[in-house]
Amino acid sequence: MDKETFVEKAPPFYALALALALAQHEADQPVTLQSLEHSFGPRDGVAFHYFPLVRAGMRILAEAGVAEFIVEDFGPRLYRRTGELTDDWIMSGGGQGMPLFRRYAQIRSVDWLHEALRDVNERYRKYSIQVSDFDEPPVSLWEPLPLDRADQALVDVTEKVDEAIRSIESDNGYAANVPGERDHVVQALKSFSATLKESAQITGMQIKTFALDPLTLVMKRFAGAGLEMVAGAAKDAIVSWLKSKFGALLASLLS
Repeated sequence: MDKETFVEKAPPFYALALALALAQHEADQPVTLQSLEHSFGPRDGVAFHYFPLVRAGMRILAEAGVAEFIVEDFGPRLYRRTGELTDDWIMSGGGQGMPLFRRYAQIRSVDWLHEALRDVNERYRKYSIQVSDFDEPPVSLWEPLPLDRADQALVDVTEKVDEAIRSIESDNGYAANVPGERDHVVQALKSFSATLKESAQITGMQIKTFALDPLTLVMKRFAGAGLEMVAGAAKDAIVSWLKSKFGALLASLLS
């Protein structure tokens, strides 16, 4: 195996191990890489030893719409699975028919996967892999994306975003305590909704700036409350739509 082949073949092994570890945690529960290492099972050495491979493996899961990175201003990067990432999803071949996932469903041996990861990590050192070896051409957040208003997934996004707008506008506590933030969120979501209803295209930057970021802000501020559920439903609808139409962009937005 040469270096180029390694760079192509190695990330799915990390993706599979990360999926198995994430499946042991609650859906939508952020966890650290150290927690995932522990969940995967202690063995000699460290399974997720090389972050470029962790990132490449998570990119595979993010493109499948079942996991995401969470980057805070301080502290380690966090990882979270969606409700779709389950043991059944893994054993069914990763939903998208991933060959390695199908092979694991036949083998059903974590010990085998640990040995495979040890081999991957040894070859990583052997080939003197660099971070840049796993870089992919960046997905432009400014590239126009077509809006097909006959697409049911897009219809669902529009409905869920409008529902979130109504709920946020009617929440007197939000308006009384942080009126500036509340107005920013409402205006951003209304702009996003108008684009979905009236424009022929949208960009990833618009999706991030006017939808994903404001909804995430609401979810954090109202964790455990009704507004978190409404905002979360709108965000989930956006992620599902992106997953079905623009998978590579989804991975870029959630990384």
